[in-house]
Amino acid sequence: MAALFTDPRGFVAKVAARVLKGSADLEDVVQDVFVAVVACAGKLDRIDALGAWLHAVTVKQARTTIRRRRRRRSMEAGDEHLEAASRTLRRAAEPKCQLARQVYR
Repeated sequence: MAALFTDPRGFVAKVAARVLKGSADLEDVVQDVFVAVVACAGKLDRIDALGAWLHAVTVKQARTTIRRRRRRRSMEAGDEHLEAASRTLRRAAEPKCQLARQVYR
C-alpha cells in the first residue's frame, strides 16, 4: 500500500501487468487509468479507500482492454474469411459471367 503513495504509476502498472499477463497494452492501460483518476478527482470521499478504488479502476480498465483486443482480432479474422469467400464466389461465377457477356452482346 505504501507504493500507492510513493510510486502511484508503479502501483497501477503492477496491478495492470498481473491482469494483462505480458500484453503490449500495459502503457495504454496505465495512461487510461490516470485519465480516469483525473476525471474523477474530487469524487472520492475517503483517502483510505484510494488504494482499493485505484486497484478496481485498474483491473476494470485492463479487462476492458483485453475484451477490445479479442473483439478486434475476431473482426480481423472475420474480414479474412469474408475476403476468401468473396474470391471463391468470384472464381465460381466467372464462367457464367463470361457466358452472359457473350449471349447479351
